[in-house]
Amino acid sequence: MKVLRQKLRTLASAFVLTLFLSACTNQLAYNTLPFWIDYYLSDYVDLNSFQQKQLEEDLDAFHEWHRQTQLPKIRALLVQLERDMEKPLSYSQVRAYHKYTNTTILASLEG
Repeated sequence: MKVLRQKLRTLASAFVLTLFLSACTNQLAYNTLPFWIDYYLSDYVDLNSFQQKQLEEDLDAFHEWHRQTQLPKIRALLVQLERDMEKPLSYSQVRAYHKYTNTTILASLEG
């Protein structure tokens, strides 16, 4: 049991460290996401000018919606996770974080 706790603690620490180290990259990627989606989508789909304008407007609207509604939830989750990781997480806590993360991802996809 002690070995399992140590492995879980190491895994959780590695996750948080990776999260902190990638924060700058993630912020840059997140802020430019509408551009990159449009850029890569243009390799697969030919759009006329009206469709292109509509896509850009829809991507901007979705990005703004996500920034306003989903990012505060994600931030709250990360703050709570940081607090909870002051001691080893229990299986029920890991399960709860997994469930909440999946729910957040599904909400973004439905948005």
